[in-house]
Amino acid sequence: MVAGAVESGVVVPGPRRTFLLWGVVVLLLVILGAALFFCAWVFNQRLQNFYRDCIFPNVYILGEDLGGYSSEAAADVLAERVAAAPIGQVIMTDGERQWSVSWEEAGLALDIPTTLQLAMAEGRAAAPLVDQLRAWTEVREISPVFTVDLEQARQVLEALSGDVSIPPVDARIGLQGGEVVLLPGEMGRVLDVTDMLGQLQAQSAAPEG
Repeated sequence: MVAGAVESGVVVPGPRRTFLLWGVVVLLLVILGAALFFCAWVFNQRLQNFYRDCIFPNVYILGEDLGGYSSEAAADVLAERVAAAPIGQVIMTDGERQWSVSWEEAGLALDIPTTLQLAMAEGRAAAPLVDQLRAWTEVREISPVFTVDLEQARQVLEALSGDVSIPPVDARIGLQGGEVVLLPGEMGRVLDVTDMLGQLQAQSAAPEG
């Protein structure tokens, strides 16, 4: 005799009953997953609409949290930040030697409109729903964009070139231990102002991802 269960007067074989139960479980899981996905999608859409004209939460520029600010309000915050204190330093290195000047002295000025365009675009690009939801909680630091006053930067670099450059030393004859020896020359180093200006301009206009 085949074991089975009686439902409404119909005998359902044991294996078939197990299969039906698993089918119901899978169907319920699919429905639950679809419901969760729909709820997450609705939640994300509501947040997107709420921040439609504002910077998304947890977006920072120069250490300032600009989440929830409009472009105009964020521009005021950045202008105050720049006016309150120097932003940073331009550092040049040559081996163990190092020189630094403030960004303002080097002719750099914060390009507030372009920087805020990057901040407003953060999190709005097309992406899988999971990534969009994660973006609401992640802290994101936007690299600022600068304009460069090339003439001012050139003057600063030319003023530094005297300290940075090392004149060459010709080969010469000397005495060591009572013997005449040929002392080798040493190559000099000259600050390439034009190349440095190009690097400064490229770096100021190309924020890191």
